[in-house]
Amino acid sequence: MTCPHRAQSDAMPAKMPANIIDLSQLDCTKPKCPFKEGTCEICQEVIKVENDIKETFERLKQLLRHQQDLKTRSNNTHSPIIRDLPAEILSKIFYSCFSEEITRDDWELAYEDVFVPLKVGAVCRTWRQVAWSSPELWTFILIERLYSSATYVCKQYSMLERWIERSKYQPISVYIYEDAMDSANVGVVPEGCDCWETTLQLLARCCDRWKNATLHLSKGSFKYIASSLKLKSPTKRLELGSADSSWRPNPNNHPLGLWEEPRFGPDSITINRPVLMHHFSIDWKRVTKVDVQGWPPGECINLLKSALRLVSCSFREVGEYSRDSQPEQDWPVVCHASLRSLSFQCGSKPVSSFFDNVTVPSLDEFNYSYVRGHNPADMIANSQFLPSFFSRSHFPLTRLSLVVPALTTDYLVSLLNLVPSLIHLSMHFSTSFSGGDQMKVIDHFLEHLSSTAIFSIENGGDTSAHFLPRLETLELEKCGFNFPWSSLADVFGDPFEPGRKGRRPLKSFVLGTRIPKPVIGLPEDVVQRLVGLQEAGVSLNYSVRSADGRSLVPVTWT
Repeated sequence: MTCPHRAQSDAMPAKMPANIIDLSQLDCTKPKCPFKEGTCEICQEVIKVENDIKETFERLKQLLRHQQDLKTRSNNTHSPIIRDLPAEILSKIFYSCFSEEITRDDWELAYEDVFVPLKVGAVCRTWRQVAWSSPELWTFILIERLYSSATYVCKQYSMLERWIERSKYQPISVYIYEDAMDSANVGVVPEGCDCWETTLQLLARCCDRWKNATLHLSKGSFKYIASSLKLKSPTKRLELGSADSSWRPNPNNHPLGLWEEPRFGPDSITINRPVLMHHFSIDWKRVTKVDVQGWPPGECINLLKSALRLVSCSFREVGEYSRDSQPEQDWPVVCHASLRSLSFQCGSKPVSSFFDNVTVPSLDEFNYSYVRGHNPADMIANSQFLPSFFSRSHFPLTRLSLVVPALTTDYLVSLLNLVPSLIHLSMHFSTSFSGGDQMKVIDHFLEHLSSTAIFSIENGGDTSAHFLPRLETLELEKCGFNFPWSSLADVFGDPFEPGRKGRRPLKSFVLGTRIPKPVIGLPEDVVQRLVGLQEAGVSLNYSVRSADGRSLVPVTWT
């Protein structure tokens, strides 16, 4: 196989498409005629035909130009949008074709967004000219290396130069994905083809404009960048990942340095398995948001020790794919004073080493969950240390999302008693619960909420000694089909007096369900109380999840 961009002396001429006429033979050197000049009829006929071809070719070009002009005039005449709207307005309209989530920090690039400038440019020449002169449309660059196609990278490279040129001086978001699975057919790459390397070089030349960068590459490509290119780190968001299985959790290896010494770095970093913290040289001191997947607990602790300005952190599938090097027993507890939001998803390995060695005194939001299909015994083991973590951190937590394992009825109340600052509580009941055990925990929790709905205020208004005195929103998920609605009415206090001092300010209840059906079979007095709560401004809703997200549907009674 031959790379299309490399001139090969032994390369065969490419086959022309059926609708293309090859005029290169007109430039061929003709053999000298042995007859006296002007006397050979065949040579004179050849000259005449060649002149006719050239005249026809020029005439054809004129006709094609005239056709394009007529089509443009036709579009301008038939379409008031093209005729009347200024180019600046058209450019803004084109930009609105991107996803609505494009302005969000956690927005993920979608394929349809990449092709927006190509789609609008395919409508007509006027739109194409406007699209080409609108640099903000060309600020999303997606490059893929698929070994299933020998020339995939080569074809992308031919577009990349013009794409980057059209983005002008705008900040750009770069997404580079390499099919680096072990089963990848590397042999389909043409011998001597360096289009992948020249593509990386071309992207590196505009790295001073990188705003967001997602690099999912093989280990070999990362090494090439570290040895042959020096990038400037993106200013907003960086994501690193790899499908290459050759990464090893060896902290003694020299980390790869992808970046020049930066004056500033990304605010947000996402790292997906099998890439670990010590595989790359990153200035963690500037990072305020981190999202990592598949790290062992010890690596998560090292991150908190290095990223001192971290405000938001998400650890997904902790310990699920790698063996943890447990922290030594004499390690001091890491106290991270700036962390405000922590999301922690347990994998299949024990994670107690993380919570036993971490304190987060400023935490405002905590999301604690498990990988789907988690062993019930592991879920219980990975929840026993939460009370000591809560008590030691003594954080001003206002939002808590918690997967409740099959523990005793007192566990939940004891744990929540440690966070009197809580305003929003979301609980997901584990599928490892049997129906009877789950209802015992729910009944006990609702009963305790009801008995503490009204409390006396002492010590100058201090309510920290009471159970969830600031709770405003309660969400429950996976509670089975027989939710105790009769008990819910008492949770809001009897009588219900909104705004009264010494009363929990609970005003919203949400129950997750697949199908929002009316509640039937309740006593008349209970229905009247629940309807009265709704009329008084209390929100009693179903949470219905779908492919489009979550919607809230008011609960009805029959």
